[in-house]
Amino acid sequence: MVFPQLFSAAHIQRGDSKYYFQFAFATGMRHQEILALKWSDIDGDTANVQRCISNYRIEERVKTDFMGREVLLNGSALDAINKAQTRWAKGFVFPQPNGDYYKKPKRFRLAWIEAHEKSGVNYRPMKTTRHTRATELLSKGVNPAKAAKQLGHDKETFLKTYADYLPEYDGGDDSLMESDFANL
Repeated sequence: MVFPQLFSAAHIQRGDSKYYFQFAFATGMRHQEILALKWSDIDGDTANVQRCISNYRIEERVKTDFMGREVLLNGSALDAINKAQTRWAKGFVFPQPNGDYYKKPKRFRLAWIEAHEKSGVNYRPMKTTRHTRATELLSKGVNPAKAAKQLGHDKETFLKTYADYLPEYDGGDDSLMESDFANL
């Protein structure tokens, strides 16, 4: 996978951009959710995702679940936010220099484009961070329902989008397709 080298310190050096993308890859959160995330939403190793940016303003809901969701923050996500320069400010986790939220991720998109150019990797949209996390979870054998919840997908959409990345649990053993109800 090319993304770890794409976002090495040599390729992203602009302020918190490196930590922003580390957090995005580690959580699989939508960019409009990350930009609306506040420090008060972080509780230990959990982020309470309850708002997003839509039409350049904060909406007190997320895309697929109006009640929000809890996102487990793994070691990489915690490392990223613990290194973020805003950790003492108590406002947004990844704010504009004036402390307000980014209405769109232009600053981070510019760092994303620059990293692609410096590394020689073909450009991919920023949502690739989300798809990378989803396929990583599945390739590790995480229950698809748990992975869908982490990313804020309903199970049907998640499986429709990522089913091809499920590991072959049965090793191609067609005998597992036999029914136990053959001789009733």
